[in-house]
Amino acid sequence: MSNQQKGLLQAVQEVVPRVDQRFCVRHLYANFRKKKFLGKHLKHLMWKAASVTHPQTWESEMRNIKQLNDEAFKYLLKIPPRYWSRSRFSSTPQCDTLVNNMSEAFNSVLVHTSWSANKVFEVRHVSQAGDKFVVNLDQNLCTCRKWAITGVPCCHSLAAMKFLNLDAEDFIPCCFRKSTYKEIYSSIVHPINGNKMWEITLYVDVLPPPKRILHGRPKKKRRLEQ
Repeated sequence: MSNQQKGLLQAVQEVVPRVDQRFCVRHLYANFRKKKFLGKHLKHLMWKAASVTHPQTWESEMRNIKQLNDEAFKYLLKIPPRYWSRSRFSSTPQCDTLVNNMSEAFNSVLVHTSWSANKVFEVRHVSQAGDKFVVNLDQNLCTCRKWAITGVPCCHSLAAMKFLNLDAEDFIPCCFRKSTYKEIYSSIVHPINGNKMWEITLYVDVLPPPKRILHGRPKKKRRLEQ
């Protein structure tokens, strides 16, 4: 997803020819306003044209824009809708986001780093606090402790991995991998009959433990903490 940078579309197609490309609608609207296409109603129609999922609905919204402002209609028509409207996105499962806020927020945390030869980094989190954390990729540790608690690399460790061009998936435990999840259900779960058709054995039936009744009058209201 980009902001219509010159040459970027062609460059991306040369590197990854089958990838879907998008224009950020938020930046698209900023350029739209610079062309003096102002007003809340026009803004609403443009975002609606970007959000609809059927080509017929997109054409209907574009006709509404044309009725309101013919120049705004011509300006948007010059931008291929496959780059900015969901109605022209690929039918195969892809990301349907319209803005690049996610990547910009991620880039704001991918941070200034200093490192040593043994993959130990000092990572500064770009925020109001400006906290610093130590990342040790050899031990899969970060002093923010999120990596140790969740088992999933934190944003500080991702910054260090990106600096070394390492694949973050190599640092994810096997229990979180899709292949492991599929392997759990790879064996056949054979169907069984209901309990009326079970064999009668010589052993004592396994029953739940008896309910323990405490002494005194039972409490009707849960005791609240301070």
